[in-house]
Amino acid sequence: MTHGGLRSDAGLSLIEIMVAMFIVGLASGFVVLSLPRTPTPLAEARLVLDGLLNDQRNAAVLGGEPRGLAIDDHEIRALVYRRGEWQRPRAFAQESVFQLPSQTELEIAGEEDPVFQTRIDQDAAIEPDIWFDPSGFVTEALLELDWNGDRLWFAISEMGEVSIHETEPRN
Repeated sequence: MTHGGLRSDAGLSLIEIMVAMFIVGLASGFVVLSLPRTPTPLAEARLVLDGLLNDQRNAAVLGGEPRGLAIDDHEIRALVYRRGEWQRPRAFAQESVFQLPSQTELEIAGEEDPVFQTRIDQDAAIEPDIWFDPSGFVTEALLELDWNGDRLWFAISEMGEVSIHETEPRN
């Protein structure tokens, strides 16, 4: 079709369509790659456990009271030593029981004894598996965190340093 001697095409060429499709594909690729990935339950449990170990150590040193963690397969209880016994912390905003994400298990490597000890004629007394002293000393422990066969080991030193390993550390 011509208008006053000039030729006008009424559509887009194949090359123009291909360039436009390439640009749309490239932009959508950047969008998909920038979306946050959903963390695995193992990654969630790693963050919870690492934060809890450091928080308890700091709370013991700064608060001047011994702190502890009682560990069960799927939960961790934060404890404080007051008036001659281990108790839940009384801080208003502080949780005392932390649930691990589903299908994750936590255990102290090499320990076979039950975590919760009972006393005769009393309710079950909770004894900590890991103890944080106000002077900065901590019960040395090796914790194994498992999710569907993937494992992480948390090595806790006597000075309260936590190192996380993807393979079991050697003593």
